[in-house]
Amino acid sequence: MAQTTLLQYLTSPNPVLDCTRSSTGTNTVNARWDVVTALQDWTDFSLETIMQSYSSILLRPIPLIPDISPALTELERKIFTERTFETVLERATVTQVSHALRVGWHFRYPDKDADDAAAIAKGDKTKRGTIIEDDRFSPDWAGIRRYESTNFGYKNLCPGATKLASKWSTSAEGQERNDFLFPLGQIQTYCGRLWGSRYGYIITPEELVVVMVRREIVDPGLANQRSARDVQRLTASQVSHTRTFSYETVRSEFQAMSLDTGSSFSDDANPDIEYRPLLWKSIPWAAAGGKFLTVKLALWYLLMLTKTDVTIQHSYPPLREICAPTSARTVSGPTEKKKSAQERDTGVGKKKR
Repeated sequence: MAQTTLLQYLTSPNPVLDCTRSSTGTNTVNARWDVVTALQDWTDFSLETIMQSYSSILLRPIPLIPDISPALTELERKIFTERTFETVLERATVTQVSHALRVGWHFRYPDKDADDAAAIAKGDKTKRGTIIEDDRFSPDWAGIRRYESTNFGYKNLCPGATKLASKWSTSAEGQERNDFLFPLGQIQTYCGRLWGSRYGYIITPEELVVVMVRREIVDPGLANQRSARDVQRLTASQVSHTRTFSYETVRSEFQAMSLDTGSSFSDDANPDIEYRPLLWKSIPWAAAGGKFLTVKLALWYLLMLTKTDVTIQHSYPPLREICAPTSARTVSGPTEKKKSAQERDTGVGKKKR
C-alpha cells in the first residue's frame, strides 16, 4: 500500500494562483478595531519548534492521502476578490489542513478527545450570542473544536482573516502603505478583544502571517493616559529608522475610512484589553518541501495548539514547552528544550521568512 507522512502532505506545493486581475485599493477598516502599538518578530514560531514537538507524528507513515478532487481549474485559480481566494482555500488548503488535523489529533490523543479534533471553518460558525452580531466583527475563518462551543455556535479558538496580496503585504512596499497596520489591528481585535484567543492569522495569495497576542499590564492610575501611546514600525530598507504614528492619528484614519462606527464591544471577552507588541511571522505561499515552514504546516500547528491554553496573558512559556512532546507511547520525538527567542525584538519592518 502506498504511504506518505503528514509532513509530506502538509509541505506539498500550494496551488499556483493568477492574481494579475486582483482588485486593488484600500483594505476594509473600522474605527473600533484596536490599534497595533508595535510589531515584533515571532522568532519562536519555526520549523524547528514544530518538529521538536511533533516529529514522531509528522514523520509517521500513513496511508496515501488522495489529491484534491476534482482538481482546481484554471478559472478557479484566478483571484479577483477575497471571495474568489476563499474558494481556493475552501477547496484546497482548509480541507487539507483539517484532514491532517484529524489524523494528527488521533495520534496525539489516542485514548481521549480524539473526536474533539480542531478544524478550520468559516467564521460564521462561531457566535458569542451576547450581543447583536455584527458581520464587521466576524472573522473570515475560525479554529473550532466539537466540545468548545457557545449557546449559539462554536468558540473561535484561532481567528483568521483573508486579504488580497494586491492590497496588503509584509513586503517593504506593502509596509509603506498608509493602511498597512489596519488588517493587523483587525486580527488583533478578533483575537484579543472579541474572542480572548492568543493565536490568529492573516492569509493572502502570497503569504500566511501568524500572530500571537499579548496583554499589557497597565497600572489603573495610568489607564487614562494611554491615548498618547505610539504606533511604531521599522522600514525594511533601513531597520534603524523608526516610523512613529500617534494613536490619535491612526484612530482618526480608521474613523475617516470607515462607513459606520456605531457598533459596541461592551460584551466582548476582553473589553478593556491593552496590548504588548504583536508577535508576527510571515510564511510564503510558495514555500514547499519538508525543509521549509509552509502555509499548511503552520496552520496545522496553530490549530494543534488550540488544545492547550489559548487565553491571553502578559507573557508565555516558549512554544516548545507549551506543546512539548508527549510520552514515548504517543510521540518519541526530541525532548531537549532550548531557550525561547520569542521575546527578542528584532525590528518591525524586517521581512520575515
